[in-house]
Amino acid sequence: GRRPYQIDIMQLHQIAAVTAGQWDVASLSFPCQPWSFLSARGWADARSNVLLSGLIVLAVVAPRTIVMENVPNITQMLGGKVLDFIRQAVRRMCYGTVDEVRQAQRHHPLKQSRWFLWGVRADVA
Repeated sequence: GRRPYQIDIMQLHQIAAVTAGQWDVASLSFPCQPWSFLSARGWADARSNVLLSGLIVLAVVAPRTIVMENVPNITQMLGGKVLDFIRQAVRRMCYGTVDEVRQAQRHHPLKQSRWFLWGVRADVA
């Protein structure tokens, strides 16, 4: 079988060793602090750059499927514009997507609501 790859998002040079389309699934769980209800600093928080870097990794690696997760408040940031940005970025990479807020107990170690996005590359679906 295949062995899983793991990339530290802070070490983007590691993606040079990965062949595009080689991954079955990639999961992107970026820092929630910029998007949480309590801080809600959005793009003003330097940690929001991890989301942008993660989208670059997804574009380069081009996995067959993707899963993203974060706090539910990301759906409301800047009147929904952050969510629209994420959806458009992923769709421009030729993924069909669905996203929703749901109880995370079955999908995440936390027992609270989380936002999830699932995507399948168009040539795989």
